[in-house]
Amino acid sequence: MNDDPTEVDVLYARVQMKNESDNDNFQNVADQISNVFYKNGYVRRQYDNVKLHVTLLNSLFRKDGSDKRTTFDASYILEKYKNYEFGSGVFKSIDLSIRFSTGKNGYYDSVVSIPVSR
Repeated sequence: MNDDPTEVDVLYARVQMKNESDNDNFQNVADQISNVFYKNGYVRRQYDNVKLHVTLLNSLFRKDGSDKRTTFDASYILEKYKNYEFGSGVFKSIDLSIRFSTGKNGYYDSVVSIPVSR
């Protein structure tokens, strides 16, 4: 999400559904949820659309004991893995997570989880 791949502090990969229609629907649901939170004063608007992504590397969580972000050069990684498919998953639920928290599963603590059925 940074224009300069030589100075990033977080490296993301884009999330994509198997077909364009599912992609559009997923984006629409994410945007509508974000809009509800914005309209009710729970979040500030940062972008027109939610950026659907997975975080691959985040310099804030490195293991050297520092709590400061450090930029790194991701250009080699981006070039080497530009066509890499990281796998697929099943969309099981919509979770509202607490930032800067850690649950028993190693991911964020969840305030609520809404099951999604197909």
